[in-house]
Amino acid sequence: MMKYLILVLTSVMFLKGSAQNITLKTKDLSLEKALQALEKQYNYTFAYSSDKINLNRIVQANISNSNITEALKALFGSTNVSWQINNKNIALYINPNAKLSINGYIKEQGTGELLIGVFVWVDGKIQTTSNAYGFYSLSLPTDTHTLSFSYLGFKSKSVKVEVNENLLLNIDLKSNLELGEVWVNGSTQNTAIKSCNSIDIPLMEINNVPMILGEKDPVKYLMQSAGVQKGAEGNSYMYVRGGGPDQNLILIDDAVIYNAYHFLGLSSLVSGNELRNAELIKGGFSSKFGGRLSSVLNMSLKDGNKEKLAGEISTGLLSSKLLLEGPIIKNKASFLISGKRSYINQWAKIITNNTNEALGFYFYDLHGKVSFDLNAKNKLFSSFYSGLDNFNFSGSGSENINWGNNTFSLRWNHQFSPRLFLNTTLSTSSYRTEIGFGFTGNSQDSVTSNLVSSISDFAVKTDFDYFMSENNVFKFGLGLTNHLVEPHVNIQNKRTQTFEVHGTDYQANDAFSYLEWQNKSIKNLTFITGIRLSVFNSNTNYFRAEPRMNLNYTLKNDFTLNASYSLMNQYLHLISSLNGLGFPCDIWTMSTQSLSPQRAQIGTLGICKGNIVSKQISFVVELYYKYIENISSLKEGASFLQMLPLFSPNIQINNVNDLITQGYCKSYGLELMVKKTGAHFSGNISYTLSRSTMQFDAINRGNEFLSNYDRTHDIGVYLNYKTKKHFTFSLNWIYGTGYPISLPSGEYVASQNTPQGNMLGLSVYDYERKNNYRMVSYNRLDLSIQYSHTIFKKMNSNFELSLYNTYNRANPFYYQIANKDDSSSNSIRVLKQTSLFPIIPSISWSLKF
Repeated sequence: MMKYLILVLTSVMFLKGSAQNITLKTKDLSLEKALQALEKQYNYTFAYSSDKINLNRIVQANISNSNITEALKALFGSTNVSWQINNKNIALYINPNAKLSINGYIKEQGTGELLIGVFVWVDGKIQTTSNAYGFYSLSLPTDTHTLSFSYLGFKSKSVKVEVNENLLLNIDLKSNLELGEVWVNGSTQNTAIKSCNSIDIPLMEINNVPMILGEKDPVKYLMQSAGVQKGAEGNSYMYVRGGGPDQNLILIDDAVIYNAYHFLGLSSLVSGNELRNAELIKGGFSSKFGGRLSSVLNMSLKDGNKEKLAGEISTGLLSSKLLLEGPIIKNKASFLISGKRSYINQWAKIITNNTNEALGFYFYDLHGKVSFDLNAKNKLFSSFYSGLDNFNFSGSGSENINWGNNTFSLRWNHQFSPRLFLNTTLSTSSYRTEIGFGFTGNSQDSVTSNLVSSISDFAVKTDFDYFMSENNVFKFGLGLTNHLVEPHVNIQNKRTQTFEVHGTDYQANDAFSYLEWQNKSIKNLTFITGIRLSVFNSNTNYFRAEPRMNLNYTLKNDFTLNASYSLMNQYLHLISSLNGLGFPCDIWTMSTQSLSPQRAQIGTLGICKGNIVSKQISFVVELYYKYIENISSLKEGASFLQMLPLFSPNIQINNVNDLITQGYCKSYGLELMVKKTGAHFSGNISYTLSRSTMQFDAINRGNEFLSNYDRTHDIGVYLNYKTKKHFTFSLNWIYGTGYPISLPSGEYVASQNTPQGNMLGLSVYDYERKNNYRMVSYNRLDLSIQYSHTIFKKMNSNFELSLYNTYNRANPFYYQIANKDDSSSNSIRVLKQTSLFPIIPSISWSLKF
């Protein structure tokens, strides 16, 4: 294209002289020619050193009716060149104190996947990490610098750059299946900092962990970590630092997931193959996260391969999965779709040791994503998830239980400047649980009832990242969520064709704004402070301020000391029936005038060190304390069944909040985790010593008691060994103190007259106090061996043989009081333990192409 320059000069006379208005439009013109044109047309004289200033740099400017200062800013504002103006004489010189920006996106070579949390080092010192969308920004002085990029599972990359102007530097990292080199040389400060309060889930490592029936599960992988409780037979929930399952914020591409688990903990909603990144935050929370008290599990789906069609097929004893990804427009737009379907019906008899019931169970998951690179500064992402569990019983009574999530998110990334980045998200999320009861007198007089709990969200939020300087980064944003909670009982009489709905709907608006500042001005100290403001409007208004603080100080020998404080509020409540049978028989409700928001104060103190012994071992020791006000529970003796007229004929309860009482919870503990990485041998050992107690005025006579998920000792051991070529051997062992449980200390028979005049004897149990006993301890050993090889030159085939519960321990599922000899009416009453999973061998196969 022909180079051109259009310069228009107009003169305006003022009382005390004249001024020039410059219209300057350039395209594909060198800086030298632009200066020459200014000298010729405006009679300016430029003085500069041609060996210091890059005169061949192409300039793009569009100045209209501006003065010379604004014109110079357009030409040199993104460089280290400064100027002095003396009438028509302009001196150009290099400013050694100028701070310039280097920014760009970090991607995986060969797929174009954006990489989250990549460490960016400058001259051997850690400076920043890529954000949730693979974007990074640095502010550097004029000089020649060496930039290094390191990311777990990828080969490190170093680039030497001469910084004399703002630079756009996109980086491609190559996957490194042999995890030998992980960190580049230099300070290990940030590696330790990140491990103190958060856990990055190594997605490639998930495939090596032995799981039940071969199911790969990032959520189950987390249960090897300190502070995350593990080892509950048939319980799929995750408990973090003494918190309940509702206190975990679970996100997939910024959309909220309300139940991330399938029946009996057999699998979670994601397998890891469709994920780009997954991180668990359990303390020192960023101000951008709110609405929960215990943890944030933030997961991002892959964008899809932008260069070629790829996929994976896998099958095991429990389910089969298919993943496809590829370009829509090469290097600009891509898609990903992943589906999983179980066929557990065929194996239910073996798993549950029961041949009569629970044979009609299945689940499915479906993930999808489309990504568009609109241009260099704009990206668009659209994601969805849909999943369902369905459980059918044979016989009378409870006939059907089903539950499922549906989410959709639309996100727009925009780069305003090298230092200001925006992400706007529009999302919807819904979760529904339905329990069906059928009561039949005759074919024409049947009554069906459904206990339904559903929650639906519609949300919009905007987040900004502002990289002000090398020592100051600001994050700020705002958002609004509309909640609709529907705890209902639906009753239908087929004979009279009547249909009734019992229950009260709740609707609320939840708005927030936040500001967070990260400062590194003081040597060896990283100070992160922020505040989150939230307004919750239901039938009353709640306004809450949530201050956050996180300090990281590097000691001698690269030890890092971490201290944090977080104040959190939660306006939603999950009320559990505590049946312990693996079904989500829980109801969501929200804060109202009669039900106060939950409020937690969380403090942590930890010390971390990485890169010990040839840079392959790291450890974390951390103390935490958590105090939660206004936790919610069913009143003593209350049941959701009281919402059914059949079970509560005299008092009709339509408002689930009438069954709820509130109190407080205290949790504290010590966590230790040692991690080993390497090309062949890797693993981690975690230990947690903790205590969690609760108090309600309407429960246990107002006395404090151990919470249902209190666990004194919690241990996890994971070891993995890879041979040079084909084989991988893995071991997973977990141990946990038994959970508290309420068991009667005595039993007597009470007589009651029936309407027919007969005498009926009823067993009445005497409980001394709440959670007065513990289950026996839980421990389990899992083993696996994998054989991987390449077929047809480009496809990777993987066979896995695993043993779940290798030494066949009978871990407790639940307890019941029963006769020692079922055939005798005078038999001694004893406590019987029901176990669920015996030793389970499994085989699975996957093919990547």
